[in-house]
Amino acid sequence: MLVSEKLASEIHTIVIFHIAAILFITGFTTYIILKAKKTPLLYSFIAVAAMICLWMFSKILKWAAFSSYTSNTIPVSQVHRLL
Repeated sequence: MLVSEKLASEIHTIVIFHIAAILFITGFTTYIILKAKKTPLLYSFIAVAAMICLWMFSKILKWAAFSSYTSNTIPVSQVHRLL
C-alpha cells in the first residue's frame, strides 16, 4: 500500500498550520519587542518564541523530507523504519 491521498492531505494541513503559526508568533513577538521595555523578561520571551519557531520549522522540514522520501515509492508498512 502506497502513501494514500488522505495522508498527503493531512501532511499538507499540518505544514500549512505550522507556517501560519510561525508567521503569527513572529509578528506577535515583533510587536512585543517594539512596545515593551528592554528588560531581562523580554529577552527570555524572545528566546522562548525563537525556540518554538525553530521547533515548528524543524517539524515542517521533517514532514517535507518524509513526503519527498515516500513519494509513491515506499509502502506505508515500511515507513516506521524511516522514523
